[in-house]
Amino acid sequence: SVYQQEKRVEITSLLEKPGGQVVISARVNGSKAYRVSLTVVAQGEDLWLEGACSCPVGNDCKHCAAVAYE
Repeated sequence: SVYQQEKRVEITSLLEKPGGQVVISARVNGSKAYRVSLTVVAQGEDLWLEGACSCPVGNDCKHCAAVAYE
């Protein structure tokens, strides 16, 4: 995505939790700097993503997608 090409995604932390969860915290510089938390949950062979962002959309927005692609 454009965010990766322009190096606008900065991963600030990566936390592994019990039960196959990983929480990725990041800063994405869009029209403003947004804080993103992306939770990755492994269930069998599937991966589920749940994103939260400080932008007006709030959840599962393009900033969360940019972190997932990063």
